[in-house]
Amino acid sequence: MFTNVSFEQKDEWAGELLTAKVSHLDLDAKNINIAKKKIDINSLKLIDPYFHTYSYKGRRPYHPITIKEKAAQPWDVAIAELVINGGHLKLDNNSLTPTVNYFDSKHLDFTSINTTIKNLRWQGDTLRANVDLATTERSGLQVKTLKGALKMTPQVLEFANFYLQTNESILRNYFAMRFDSLGSLNDIEHAVKMDANFVNSEIASNDVALFAPYLKTWHRKFGLNGKIKGTVDDLSGKAVTIQSGSTFFNGDFNIIGLPNINKSYINATASDLHTTYTDLSRMFPDIRKVTMPDFKRISYLHFHGTFTGFLNDFVTYGTIQTNLGTLVTDLNMKLPKGGLPAYSGSLTTKNFQLGRFFNNPDLGTVSFNGDVKGRGFTNSQLDLTLNGKVQKIQYNGYTYQNITAKGKISKNLLNGDFTMNDPNAAVHLTGLIDLSKALPRLT
Repeated sequence: MFTNVSFEQKDEWAGELLTAKVSHLDLDAKNINIAKKKIDINSLKLIDPYFHTYSYKGRRPYHPITIKEKAAQPWDVAIAELVINGGHLKLDNNSLTPTVNYFDSKHLDFTSINTTIKNLRWQGDTLRANVDLATTERSGLQVKTLKGALKMTPQVLEFANFYLQTNESILRNYFAMRFDSLGSLNDIEHAVKMDANFVNSEIASNDVALFAPYLKTWHRKFGLNGKIKGTVDDLSGKAVTIQSGSTFFNGDFNIIGLPNINKSYINATASDLHTTYTDLSRMFPDIRKVTMPDFKRISYLHFHGTFTGFLNDFVTYGTIQTNLGTLVTDLNMKLPKGGLPAYSGSLTTKNFQLGRFFNNPDLGTVSFNGDVKGRGFTNSQLDLTLNGKVQKIQYNGYTYQNITAKGKISKNLLNGDFTMNDPNAAVHLTGLIDLSKALPRLT
């Protein structure tokens, strides 16, 4: 047994300070052959080990050169059982002091590391082992249990039979991180590619908020299944199912720009998405600021199709079924902060309760098929160009039928061509038409 062992190496030329300490080290070695680079250990126990690296800009100029060297005989190290109690791992890059209180890949600080590693084998540049680990990170992230069959190389950190339990989350099955070098771990968002296949997993927004603080108000848990790949800032999912509360998603996605969802570009194909206004407003509170149209009227929404764009500037292509009726869209929506909503594209409505959606008691259900382009939704703001056919529309207590309209509507005036083949009236009007009266009137 060895006690109070310490080691420190300072390399100002390379820009690295390394400190390693251990209070107690208990080694039961079966065979150690330095000449043959072969080590076989029955058991190794470390009590209160401490390892810290501080990387900074050294004095060595960067002149990349390639030197072809003869391949050396690789080490072959086997440890039947490695036990660590009370470990501390700290990695700092460019400075010693974190500037944020959430997870920072440039300042990793894992304490209370307790682990049992069995059947560890290090051959060449590849390490394999069965891991059972617990620790806590400076940000507040608790790794209550991390189990799996570990494979580690200079380019891969992989867990098969993966099981991770954190503060409030549980992830299962398979997880890997791929990178150009171990130095890439200092830039997890951009330089580390994740490769995961989650099965019967549950992820809590409170845990994710340790990495993306804007989620700290969500307080939600999400059931998760499916394959997810990519970097944090360019993440893709295939055959993914996500469920939380009344919200369910089944489909594929690609999100560019995380961890800030409000600035992220989303390309999603939903074979099944259903949600409610209550759920959406909790996750995306900015929706509450949109008073027209009145999204609160939509008690449920079921969508299958595609969503492309940002949360405030997007294109929807597909079918939307709601308690107010059905919409079939190929529509671009822009929801500028502090500005009027803008929209353009093709739209089909089937008995959609447009009046309730726009809080207009004079307007009832609408069945429409055509192209629209406009800004605003209220009578005072509406500036709409349309070209299509209204199968029926309820207005001022009467249901008008078979209307063809091509023109522009602004402030209750239609300027264009208007044809109606209603059972009670056949009308063809061209010019400026006043829509504010009980019956349309040419002015």
